Amino acid sequence: MSHPSVAGLRSLPGPVAWVFTGGGARAAAQVGMAEVLTEQGLVPDLLIGSSTGAINAAGLCGADGHLAHLRRTWELIGSESSLGSLGTAAVRAFAPRRTGRSAREYRSILARAIVAGPEATMPPDLVLVASDLVSGSPVAQNSGPILDALCAAAAIPVIFPPLEHDGMLLLDGGLTASAPLDQALAAGAGSIVLLDTGVSAVGEDAVALMRWWQMAGLAYGHQIRGQLGHALVRAAEQVPVVTISTDEGGQFDFTRPEELIGTGRSAASSALAHGLAVNVRGPGVYGVPAGFEADPRLLPLQRE
Repeated sequence: MSHPSVAGLRSLPGPVAWVFTGGGARAAAQVGMAEVLTEQGLVPDLLIGSSTGAINAAGLCGADGHLAHLRRTWELIGSESSLGSLGTAAVRAFAPRRTGRSAREYRSILARAIVAGPEATMPPDLVLVASDLVSGSPVAQNSGPILDALCAAAAIPVIFPPLEHDGMLLLDGGLTASAPLDQALAAGAGSIVLLDTGVSAVGEDAVALMRWWQMAGLAYGHQIRGQLGHALVRAAEQVPVVTISTDEGGQFDFTRPEELIGTGRSAASSALAHGLAVNVRGPGVYGVPAGFEADPRLLPLQRE
């Protein structure tokens, strides 16, 4: 069934960039969002990804998306042999030999996300964003081997070591650009579809029961939401930004990809059914990310 929103999305000025935010395990939800969009015949011109969202951007580049292949990649990421529970992985990360082994396992699994094969080079429509620990700046990677760029962009802090490249120490893109909207603009995007994974609200009692890695992850999640707010204002002042967002699911638990993919499908289907971007009228925010509904910076930019 085609929604009225689809006509609006098809009318977006090009090039249309799909931007995949970070969000730990919740990035699996972006697979479900992308499935719903592609089922409606929507195809991006540019793919921009950061942190675990880079896995989806890399997996969708090339021949016809290969969403089923990307689903299998997330199943592998959630297996016992790789991340599984992020908390368990974080504890193990303090054993140097285990860190090296985990990094090799992770690289092997990420290689399977690349449909064209682990030796493939970056196509012109793909940008994977990492962070340089030397300068503290985001690095938009758009050349060289896809696998190297992906391993840098999705190198989760503490769990995996940084990658050395051209005098830089590259680590997870979420440290500096979890929502790589600036990088989409720099790549020439005429409009943006933001696939956003949110940060779940947590009560005081639940925080008191958290373990150290859960508290660290929650603090990191709030930090990157702050990044999104600033980046969203900058982008929406220049181009239409259409947002599909969910804040459901755990950031730390990689063992339930099918559930999270279903959450993403529901979020996208609901957004389309409620008239997302039916009438695009120039720059602005069409659909507000979870948690930003009353943000005073975005209120003047919100469009129906």
